[in-house]
Amino acid sequence: MRHVLFGLAVCNLVAFTPSLAFAWNSTGHRVVAYVAYKQLDAATQERVADLLKRHPAAKTDLWTKAVRTNGDCAVLNRFLNAATFPDDARSEGTFGEPGFSFFSRPSDHYVNVTFTPPSVTPGISIGGNILASFEQNLATVRNTNADAPVRATSLSWIFHQVGDVHQPLHSTVRVSEKFPLPKGDLGGNLVHFPNPRGSQDWEFELHAYWDNLLGGDKEVSCAAQLKDVGDSLIKEFSRESFKPSEIQGADNLNLWVMESYSLAVEKVYLPLGDRADGTKDLPDGYEAAALKVGRRRAAQAGYRLAEVLKTLFPESAEKSAK
Repeated sequence: MRHVLFGLAVCNLVAFTPSLAFAWNSTGHRVVAYVAYKQLDAATQERVADLLKRHPAAKTDLWTKAVRTNGDCAVLNRFLNAATFPDDARSEGTFGEPGFSFFSRPSDHYVNVTFTPPSVTPGISIGGNILASFEQNLATVRNTNADAPVRATSLSWIFHQVGDVHQPLHSTVRVSEKFPLPKGDLGGNLVHFPNPRGSQDWEFELHAYWDNLLGGDKEVSCAAQLKDVGDSLIKEFSRESFKPSEIQGADNLNLWVMESYSLAVEKVYLPLGDRADGTKDLPDGYEAAALKVGRRRAAQAGYRLAEVLKTLFPESAEKSAK
């Protein structure tokens, strides 16, 4: 259903591989979860992990693969697995065929606000259910009388959705003569460029390029590598480097979407100029600028996720739920 959005409050760079319309790859979502984990005291970490023990995936091999773990830290592992579950459910045989799993809800990963140059004013939404879904997930986790596996599943979606909306191309579709309504460019998924690394002869998608800014899943495949990426992100973009207003408002997804829309316009599309329909090489300096935006945005997502978790898991509420 269409609805107007004007009322909303406002390791190395990877090899670029084709992808589904995910926001951040698995590495990106795990790094956001790692940043959040590092902001919480041990008691809050445990309360979050205790609920995630009841997740439907917790006892399957989906959560026990080596690439998904961080050494022997079971609490952190649950954070990392929760963050990727909504994407895993779309592609892992454990939960049914890709796209048909009971747990797969593709429209809950994004909202598509139209950008129609030369105007930079946000247009209408042409798809995506993340705003309503996020509110539903918050309400489910807060309901301590609900079944624990249901709460845990909603909690994994909260982890994931906070990451999703901080990737600029999960808020925006560009509309042009080449990519007209009703689809636009599908958040950059239809925009193809020659590979900027020059080592492969295939093209990459603009959306996948932004998904992979924190590092490739093959390059960041073990505990030590994930920790290095997460710690370097915290060092580069510390919590103190953000204004309080940039972290507070802990569950204001409307605001976060519109922040991402502005970044998509200003940092994703406008620097491309006439290249925004694809086929031509990226302009000089684009990669360096994109990496800075992506890393800062992921750090901000982690800090905000921590604030969400603090509100969802106050000590008194969790004691009463047991």
